Amino acid sequence: MIHSDNIKKSNKNILFSNKILLLVSFAIIIICLGIIYYYVQKPHLIIDLVQHKLAADAVNQAFLIDFGSSTSITKTMLKDGWSINESTGNINFVWASSLNSYVDFFLIRIENQPIEFRIMPFQIPNSKPQSMTIFLNDAIVDTIVLRSGWNTYKTILPIEKLRLGNNQLKFSFLYAEPPVKYNIGNDTRNLAAAFDYIKFNAYTIQKDNEHELFTMPGQEPLVLNGLTAFRYHLVLPQKAKLRIKGTLFPSQNNEALPSLTIWIDNNNSIQLLFDSQFKIATPYSFNEMIKIPDLPNGIIQLYIANSSVRQNTRFAFQSITIEGNRKAQSHTKKLPNAIIILMDALRPDHLSAYQYHRKTSPHLDRLAQEGTVFFNAFTQSSYTREAVPSLLSALYTLTHNVTNFNQMPPDIITLPELLSAHGYATAAFTANGLLSPESGILQGFNAIYELYRTAPFGPENITLAESFIPALDEWLIKNSHKPFFAYLHLMQPHEPYKAPEPFRIFSRNDKKSIFDGSANVRGRVKENRIPITPNDLQHMINLYDDSIYYADYVVGKILHKLALLQLYDDTMIIIIADHGEEFMEHGDFSHSQHLYDECLRVPLIIKMPASLNQRKKVMSLVEVIDVAPTTLQTLGINEPLGQGKSLVPLITARNPEQEIHHAVFAARRTFASIRTHRFKYIEMSDKSSIQLFDLKKDPHEQKNSAQEYPEYIKIFSEYLNKWKEQQQAFKPGEPTAIDQQTLENLRALGYIE
Repeated sequence: MIHSDNIKKSNKNILFSNKILLLVSFAIIIICLGIIYYYVQKPHLIIDLVQHKLAADAVNQAFLIDFGSSTSITKTMLKDGWSINESTGNINFVWASSLNSYVDFFLIRIENQPIEFRIMPFQIPNSKPQSMTIFLNDAIVDTIVLRSGWNTYKTILPIEKLRLGNNQLKFSFLYAEPPVKYNIGNDTRNLAAAFDYIKFNAYTIQKDNEHELFTMPGQEPLVLNGLTAFRYHLVLPQKAKLRIKGTLFPSQNNEALPSLTIWIDNNNSIQLLFDSQFKIATPYSFNEMIKIPDLPNGIIQLYIANSSVRQNTRFAFQSITIEGNRKAQSHTKKLPNAIIILMDALRPDHLSAYQYHRKTSPHLDRLAQEGTVFFNAFTQSSYTREAVPSLLSALYTLTHNVTNFNQMPPDIITLPELLSAHGYATAAFTANGLLSPESGILQGFNAIYELYRTAPFGPENITLAESFIPALDEWLIKNSHKPFFAYLHLMQPHEPYKAPEPFRIFSRNDKKSIFDGSANVRGRVKENRIPITPNDLQHMINLYDDSIYYADYVVGKILHKLALLQLYDDTMIIIIADHGEEFMEHGDFSHSQHLYDECLRVPLIIKMPASLNQRKKVMSLVEVIDVAPTTLQTLGINEPLGQGKSLVPLITARNPEQEIHHAVFAARRTFASIRTHRFKYIEMSDKSSIQLFDLKKDPHEQKNSAQEYPEYIKIFSEYLNKWKEQQQAFKPGEPTAIDQQTLENLRALGYIE
């Protein structure tokens, strides 16, 4: 009996213990679920701005606006109301060509700013002298009556009307008239006054500190010199805090204290976050946590500025992070975005992502690791003017018939036209004058940025790839809330292969060579007036690889900017070229002359929106005309376009080796070609030249095997004739009108003499 009672008591204790254990377990589960819910719904977000250093733009205090200088930042500071660069004698200048002309400038320190400017007015005969009223951020500063000829004038920009960061000067003139109206020459432009320079004289400058467009944030740690700032465009998390950590290296001049200024520009509303001087004379380690006020959802500009007067005072940042809670996502899901980045004349076999022996493309490599790489992508022509219409219309060249300087027929439907009709914001950014609006090639884009007209030039008057960044930044910020499509046509690595100096890592130690890729030298070489040595050829290849390295850097900046704007995951990114480039494989160089693989094979890397993205390599034959249908299907737009085929099945299929094309086609002038995996067939329209290459035995197309395979000649010839018959739906467009600025751009690129 006692034994039975003990058993009952023991069972009750066990039952009670089990209940306690169950309650504790349940409580632990509830706590864990709460923690999981918190981190899923409100995850703690850390944005590493050092990791995204390429997204930073380096901006400097304004010291000099040198009008007429193509190689300076001046060109981006001139806004509305200006004409083109001109020179007379030793003076470079730009005419103010409106009653109101605008200049933007940047300040890191806010103090009274004495300015000096040199100008020459346009004077109407027997009329009042030209006068000019100066506005600073919409407030009147001064009115000056201008004397005839070149003269220097001075005024002061008062501290109470200045602001941190971006400022604007407006010059308002008494009149702006065309000289021809008064029988003075034949200039039909409205002219007000010619500007030589504007100097900001608040500080004595030890050296020329004008910000060059290709200035890069340095290798880690990020280093800021005096009166220089980093600017980031980004979306802030909630309850954000900024942590900065690094070392301050003060100037040896103890008269000026080191200072650091940090602020946010939220739609032209300035919020100062940090402004401190450091009373130190030796290197000092800093570690600051700065609270950022909650701001409305949207994109802000964060400035981290070394506001020290002495340029050799340096802040070296080991860490810059923003910590906070991710903002709640909108219940209305936005459609995916798409960006096509075309790098003119880029050969895939010169990219490290395509097994090139040099590390020319570290940023494209990382993108390739995240997306799909097509190893057998071919363009429809070796000439930009024909290839880009095929890209945007998904039509073969013989169908759209945009050859030489013909216009794109207006009845051809293009990718941007379809996307615009479905509510997409669309914009084209081009540095190539062949794609001027007059050509019709960019029809359908809501906005067209002709950067070869407005952006600073690099060596040989080629528009630098980095000049895309300011215009693209502005457009992305304006359109980030809606689905968008952007087409970027970078000129690099197109000849003359002149990358900015910091990027000349492959040619830096080359022996001197006249064979530099410039249009002038190319012409003389082709006329057999300059012999080509192995040293010359290698030097040219090195310059080409420099240009790829530079273009890759700019693509890296764009990718990091998309990440900070929280657009990267939802954006389809396509890397492509219009054609390749020759380096004497068939006795010639440059492009547009032949249909060999070095001219027709192009890189194609596609990073899909996050939900669709696949990491794979595809060896199937694909064409440039396939890009537009692929984009439409990815964005969920089920409308047919052109003659291409969507590559989405290859990207998403388990078997990426399935073939959607049995052959790919190209045409240029009187030549046309068919390429399969095994053979390449090229013929002239009158059959006077026929070439057949067995690519299995002869991958570099060095031996014409037409005599060995007569049966294939017949098959390919009939196939090509049938293909040509299918491409005659459209007549050639009208010749494009070409203005002087476009002519200069085309001449610099070697398209015309």
